[in-house]
Formats: sequence, C-alpha cells, structure tokens
Amino acid sequence: MKSKYLILLVTLVCISCSNTDDDLSNSNVFEGRYTHEISNCDNSGNPEINCIEFIEFIDDSKVDVLIGGGDMVIRTNYILVKKTIKLEKVLELNFDVSFNIQDEETLIRIEDNELWLKTE
Repeated sequence: MKSKYLILLVTLVCISCSNTDDDLSNSNVFEGRYTHEISNCDNSGNPEINCIEFIEFIDDSKVDVLIGGGDMVIRTNYILVKKTIKLEKVLELNFDVSFNIQDEETLIRIEDNELWLKTE
C-alpha cells in the first residue's frame, strides 16, 4: 500500500515540475534590457531627469530598473508567473511595477499599459 502512495507522489512531483508553453521562466525572453521613453519628457532644465526608463534582467530572479524619470538604478527581485512579471517592492521602489509579456521583444507595463521594447 505504501508503494502505491510513493508512486503517486513521485508522479505528481514529476507532473508539477514539467515545462509548459505558458511557463516562460526558462526561456531567453528575459535576457537583456527593455526600455520605454517617457512621453513629453523635457530634461533640458535638469540633466538628472531621465527620459528613458529601463528594466534589465540580471538573472532568473534579479533586475536593475530605472523608472519614473529618476537618476537611481534600483536592483530588486522579480517573480514570473505564466506571462506576468512582478517586481518586488523595496525601499527605493515603493510602488507597483509589473509587466505582461506580449512577446520576446515587448513587455506591457500593467499599471499604465505602456510598451517597453527590447534593446539589447
């Protein structure tokens, strides 16, 4: 009887670990940098204002992000669930940042529906 439960448990573990088409976490989609140009941005009066935002994937759990026109690159963790990327809030990044994956070249920020395009 115990061997039946063991076989069932092993089968369930194997099934839950298998790759699916919806799980993009092991693909190369998240290598490189995705950028977004802030519309109507004018930094001529203050060169510390950045008109280009970016997210750069460091590895399978960390990103560098420059967002909101600031001048500080923030490293934080991210999680990938199916086709959604969510950045972890940290002291320097205390607002929601998340993306839907449109394709390998395009992310759509959930909070404002803006396109972020792969550049590297």
